[in-house]
Amino acid sequence: MNATILLAEDNEMQRVMMRQLLEKKLGYSVVMAERGSDVLPALRADSSIGVVLLDLNMPDMNGFEVMEQMRSEKIATPVIILTASSEIEKAIRGMRLGALDFITKPPDRERLKTSINNALRIGTLTDEVAKLRREKSGILHFDDLIGHDTGLKDAVHMARKAASCTIPVCITGETGVGKELMARAIHGQSERSDKPFIAVNCGAIPENLVESTLFGHVKGAFTGAVSDALGKFREANGGTLFLDEIGDLPLPAQVKLLRALQQQEVEPVGAARAINVDVRIISATNRDLAADVRAGRFREDVYFRLNVLPVHVPPLRARRDDIVVLTRHCITQAITSERLPERSLSPEARTLLENYYWPGNVRELLNVVRRAMVLSESNMLLPSDFPSLTETRSSPLPPISAPRPMALDLLDASGNIKPLEIVERETLRHALVHCAGNITKAAASLRIAKSTFYKKMVEE
Repeated sequence: MNATILLAEDNEMQRVMMRQLLEKKLGYSVVMAERGSDVLPALRADSSIGVVLLDLNMPDMNGFEVMEQMRSEKIATPVIILTASSEIEKAIRGMRLGALDFITKPPDRERLKTSINNALRIGTLTDEVAKLRREKSGILHFDDLIGHDTGLKDAVHMARKAASCTIPVCITGETGVGKELMARAIHGQSERSDKPFIAVNCGAIPENLVESTLFGHVKGAFTGAVSDALGKFREANGGTLFLDEIGDLPLPAQVKLLRALQQQEVEPVGAARAINVDVRIISATNRDLAADVRAGRFREDVYFRLNVLPVHVPPLRARRDDIVVLTRHCITQAITSERLPERSLSPEARTLLENYYWPGNVRELLNVVRRAMVLSESNMLLPSDFPSLTETRSSPLPPISAPRPMALDLLDASGNIKPLEIVERETLRHALVHCAGNITKAAASLRIAKSTFYKKMVEE
């Protein structure tokens, strides 16, 4: 099992022996700590550490003090105590402080392997439970996004920029890629993380209720309005409003939305005056809004207000390195939330998943793996546990290609030449989409400085 172990041991001979055992015999990566005071900085600096092997008798900060400090800083990395056979009472005291196990020195190879694997499994489940709790509360971080350091790397880089400011963000991508999760991560790592995150699906609101849903209404404003309603904007006051499927918002409602975006105020249906709101807007769509603008299906002024900082989430078929990692995450999630027995992924099933086209993206993968976990009758997921995939595996896969960049239109919806300032902003956005959200590449392609590119993007 490929994992990183932090070995905290002050005795040089013991460190050498343990490191050889962990690396050469058991296949782990090892980070060393010679003093107790080195443990906490190592854990803060390296998030990949899965287990701490902790000697209790170390200079300047003993093992008990290390565990107490870990508890105070809420560092949940599993701890296994290393102790001499004559110090069992100390080991028991350490377990009362939160250690998962203790091993006497010199350690038995199989005993050590079993203890570490159990600790890694518990640590993984603990992380998953914590993540599920964050998802339930609506607060996510970028590190919670599977693929944040691989297939989603460019999108997360752009999203981190978005989290550091309050300008409107428009997240694009196919259905099922995780646009709302990206929006929640932007909110979760922004200064508004302790404020409300309100999500609304613009495509699911009946057209005659759009205005009331977004901006609220007063009692008696229309038939059925038996009491005042805040509306989504006021519910999100101080926090973030996520407008999903923004491309499905009717044109009349877009006029009212524009006023809310420009003036930071809303006028509830039937109200005598407007009400000020402080809301950060994140929108998302699986449509080509620029094409909708050209076709007259979406207002150009609203498009410019919403699409200040675009973040494109690539489809799963363009992130094949993430498929297995996402599958393992889904397996762990099923074990945690559905209380299913542990199962691993067979090599044949892995090949099947990696070669599938995934038209439904991450959402489809999640559902397929959950179904397989329920249907499987062994401790390993086999191709036969994925019937919906095996039925279509003989079909040729569509070619993977980057989305074709949109052509610039020099005319507005009325047929007039657009101002140069608007053409420049559109050029910047198209370059950013073409470069998959990578500002450095987009700036280089336009032959301008990265700082100039970013400055122009955030200018109103």
